[in-house]
Amino acid sequence: GLKSKIKDYLHKKESSILFIIIYISKILWYSHISFLYDIINISRNKMNNIFENIIIDKENEEFMDILKKPNIRIERIVSNGQVSKKDFWYIQEENEFVIVLEGEAILELVDKEIVLKKGDFYNIEKGIKHRVKYTSLKESTIWIAVFY
Repeated sequence: GLKSKIKDYLHKKESSILFIIIYISKILWYSHISFLYDIINISRNKMNNIFENIIIDKENEEFMDILKKPNIRIERIVSNGQVSKKDFWYIQEENEFVIVLEGEAILELVDKEIVLKKGDFYNIEKGIKHRVKYTSLKESTIWIAVFY
């Protein structure tokens, strides 16, 4: 399945963010060829590396838009021990697919916790109450979030 393919690529260190984004986009919007075209053109026109320019900031998380379109947004998030504030919950009007590329995190939902380690991913349906309970203090947690 998708999870094992992504894990295999991440563990072999042969992965590229382009592969992951294209694979995710095939699942989410297989018929939207223009979306794939935009991603490929972004990569062709400018050298990008998801692991470059990582800011290690124990006070603030880093949020960087990789791609922003009317129906989809792809974001890199770098966490260094940050968690959601006490009694704060996200309730979003869009779905959010997250994958952890480095580090680890725990997502808290009302009725369960999702432990995410390198290569793990989870899809949060719109309207689901959730929060970040934990991100690693020992290393940066690098996430990709796809909002759709």
